[in-house]
Amino acid sequence: MRGIKVYCAGVFDLLHYGHINFLRKSAEYGKLIVGLVDDESCKKYKGYYPIQTLEERMRVLEAIKYIWKLDVYSSEYDHRIGIGFRNAIRKHNPDVITHGDDWGNGKLLGEKKTILEEFKGRLIEIPYTENVSDSEIRRKIWESMR
Repeated sequence: MRGIKVYCAGVFDLLHYGHINFLRKSAEYGKLIVGLVDDESCKKYKGYYPIQTLEERMRVLEAIKYIWKLDVYSSEYDHRIGIGFRNAIRKHNPDVITHGDDWGNGKLLGEKKTILEEFKGRLIEIPYTENVSDSEIRRKIWESMR
């Protein structure tokens, strides 16, 4: 496990214990490289900008002991293939990629698995932490302000 590189990517905007569980479990497989999704890519992919800027999110993640290396991930998302994902894999050449198991069997999963096969990587799905999400935190904030 010592030389194994693990890669994951995310927005990590409203950091919560589900994120920490995911990062901790990902780091159990090797040295964890986190691709932090930039603001524009988040807007293109999710339809909204993060509440915290890229720089603010970087500062938070830099303090997490499970992360070996932090990199900015620009997805350059064009709804056909995750170009940025392919570039990140090429750059870091990880042995393992982790992702939450909550993404289902959608198009993105297939694209990532295809890219992994090209680079001989292994996908590990980390169990989703129940009852917590950015969307739920946003909803609670919105409700509390009404």
